[in-house]
Amino acid sequence: MRVVDPELVVHIFAPLTGPRAAAAYAEARRIWLNCRLQLGMGSPVPELPQHLPAAVADLPGGTETVLAAQERIGADYQAVARRVDDMLNVSVILSHRDPSHLDWSELINNWVGVAAPWPDGLLTRAHLYQAKIEDGTPREIDPVLAGELTGGLPVELPERWWAGGTRVGEHLVTYDPVEQAGPQSLLVLAPAERSAELNAWTWSDGSAALPPVARLLGRPPPPATAPPAFSVPVAPTSVSETARRVLVCASDEQVRDRMHVFLRSIGLKPIERDECVEATHKLMPTTREIMLAGLHLAAVTIVVATPEVTNEAGVMRPSQDLMFEAGLAMALERQTILVVAGDLVLPAGIGDGYIRLADSAKAKQSLVRRLMLAGSEPDTSGGSWLEPGVFEGLDAYTRRPR
Repeated sequence: MRVVDPELVVHIFAPLTGPRAAAAYAEARRIWLNCRLQLGMGSPVPELPQHLPAAVADLPGGTETVLAAQERIGADYQAVARRVDDMLNVSVILSHRDPSHLDWSELINNWVGVAAPWPDGLLTRAHLYQAKIEDGTPREIDPVLAGELTGGLPVELPERWWAGGTRVGEHLVTYDPVEQAGPQSLLVLAPAERSAELNAWTWSDGSAALPPVARLLGRPPPPATAPPAFSVPVAPTSVSETARRVLVCASDEQVRDRMHVFLRSIGLKPIERDECVEATHKLMPTTREIMLAGLHLAAVTIVVATPEVTNEAGVMRPSQDLMFEAGLAMALERQTILVVAGDLVLPAGIGDGYIRLADSAKAKQSLVRRLMLAGSEPDTSGGSWLEPGVFEGLDAYTRRPR
């Protein structure tokens, strides 16, 4: 028994009436265009328009109408837009071309890049992480297979999640993540031979109808009366002070602490986790919300990749969570500096524009130059910041596969 064919289904909802309708529709069209430009959905679906009308007033009437559809060659990425009464629904499905690749991280990173920055107060969305069980059913998942599955999920599930879940019909089972803030999320599993049933419930049955799960989750955005989710502290900050704020993303706590020490030695102000939590204005923010708040507070983000996980070939790689944070920072077009500490292999497509961390003056000077290029204002007067010690003896340098 194994889990195959992981897919990400996203349902977006926007109001077509009221004072926010025009702005919400414009954001939905932006995301629709980004699907074509960034995800390669340049092919029309037969017998359907590919482009959304320019304005709400140009939309056809009807209680449930398909407005447009587009896909990437191979049909692994598709998007469809519908009018459902006074609501616009945009649905997107992203699939791996290799169905055995049990990982949703690349899919969610691609989606975040298309949708960012997310227009809170104008659109709402739901994320469905779905997959199929070969030679078994969701109720037959054991702890080993459950561990393999959750290793590729960008959301956290409760302990022994596979023993619970909610049955949909005779064959589908849904599971709720631990973190409920932010976009609604569900893990949906079905036997491989029930693929058509799964897609009909989450994505499409081939007709113009909104799938049942989208009908359950669809809702208008709440009134924009709450404080902005990612507003900065009320106290005024000068441009110079803002330019000194730096967010450090690192899975390795020792590396993160040492980087904070170095940044303070050149007059910069690293952002602490508590600041990010407070900036969400929520009592129990999700990890993603905390990360987004930090990105909005920072002028520059430093992502430090360290060897954390070993693949089947015995090669060490950074954690998936860290690569998600890096992708989020780049998707939001934040000034991002990638630093590598230790012996590891980066994901394909990262390129070689990173800085190799060391306790040498050369490495520190490279980091300072990159900070300046990013618009930060490090204070390099004097030479104490070049003295050895701060990046010496990091555990990441000698970490090897077990």
